[in-house]
Amino acid sequence: MTNTRPFSRIWPCLLLFAVGFLCMYRPVWDMDFGWHLASGRWILEQGQVPSTDPFSFLTAGRDWIDHEWAAHVGMAWVDGLAGIEGLKILAALIVGLSCAIFALGFTRRGFTSIGVLAAVFLLLYLFESRLRIRPHLLTLLGASILYALPLAQLSLGKSLALLLFYLLWLNSHGGWILAPIHAIALALFAWLSDDDAKPYLRWTGIFLVLSLLNPYGYRLPLSTLRISEVATLIPEWKPIFVLGSEHNLRATLSVGLALLSLTAIAMSWKRRHGDAETFAPALYGQPMGLSSQRFLYLQALALPLIARMPWTRKLPTGLWMLLALMPLGLEQGQRWLQLSETEGGPGRTWVEGKFPEEAVAWIAEQELSGKLLCPPAWAGYCTLQLPGRIQIAVDGRLELFDPGLAERIRLIYVPGNRVHWKLDQKPDLLIQPKLPQAGKLRGLPLPTGLAGSYHKAFESPRAEVWLHN
Repeated sequence: MTNTRPFSRIWPCLLLFAVGFLCMYRPVWDMDFGWHLASGRWILEQGQVPSTDPFSFLTAGRDWIDHEWAAHVGMAWVDGLAGIEGLKILAALIVGLSCAIFALGFTRRGFTSIGVLAAVFLLLYLFESRLRIRPHLLTLLGASILYALPLAQLSLGKSLALLLFYLLWLNSHGGWILAPIHAIALALFAWLSDDDAKPYLRWTGIFLVLSLLNPYGYRLPLSTLRISEVATLIPEWKPIFVLGSEHNLRATLSVGLALLSLTAIAMSWKRRHGDAETFAPALYGQPMGLSSQRFLYLQALALPLIARMPWTRKLPTGLWMLLALMPLGLEQGQRWLQLSETEGGPGRTWVEGKFPEEAVAWIAEQELSGKLLCPPAWAGYCTLQLPGRIQIAVDGRLELFDPGLAERIRLIYVPGNRVHWKLDQKPDLLIQPKLPQAGKLRGLPLPTGLAGSYHKAFESPRAEVWLHN
């Protein structure tokens, strides 16, 4: 039954805002954070969006559509005001706000306060691997807004506010495509239910037309096609089932939600229980979540429909909340325990041992510059910390690179591989990671074709710096 008392609607939102904030607030651990922020700084310095790649010596001069330029500018602006700590707080606020807005959406679909907590706890658990300071957080916020708002009944003020946010979202992350998908799905179910589909069709047209309002024109919407070509090289684009044993529980939940959703849709449709606002997210969230872990959390939007099945209504709501809270609580509790044992705890800027901080600091002190070869996971950090001095080989913008080239660079840093450097352009300096070998941390050997032309100039517990002779 839908809550009618104001406080019963508000307190779950406040609690979930706090939970979302605490789950997101952490040291920077994402390998792509560096180039995202570096891109924003470049745009502010140059006063224009990039048309060619400014960061890699392998793709210098190649066309680059920075489809996340608005988010990059926002990140750089906040960084200039409050540093990376300000970005950590902003990201935590966005996740907390998204959780609170999702709570409003579940409340609007008839969930009690305890049911709302269970639903958002599960959604947040499915999103956990995406808790990174990156533009995709705006897609989480956008998805929550779409889920909470009744598109067919918006006032003029709310409609204008949604359009303004959509323009920001469109220029900040490729997940903007979720808006027209949501509207099309609503129109389809409204039509099948003999309801008025026109409001949803209008919103679909508005979203698609506005997608051209960006510095790159029609090329920005089409840029997702280029990214899809290298999807197999990008872990976040892969299904949750292929990402290792640590994701087994999420994979099991994903399959379970998909099966329950299809069953609930069939049963509810046969009995004509539910409306487009309940059916549509339940349907499009399943294929999107199953196909890519970046949309895994959308599968939780089927819970209002699943909750209407006869056998689920017999289970106590508190049991649902306990089952949803346990995996999230255990995972986040372990993370905070680990952070408490590190210097600086959650307030630390960079996660301990993730990036070659000492090696990069030495390069900066020596005022070295030129072409840098390092693991792709470190490239964004190096670009950010050594602005204007170095050009990296390959970073997380894999849509820029030929798939074969990106894979060849990645294999250089797989222990036991002997990759031959066949490119005409040779780096001026290298950062080689040190990995456990025979009980000791040892630097990986240089690729054949480069060995003998470089000498080791610096060594830290995590990495070595090699300079060209």
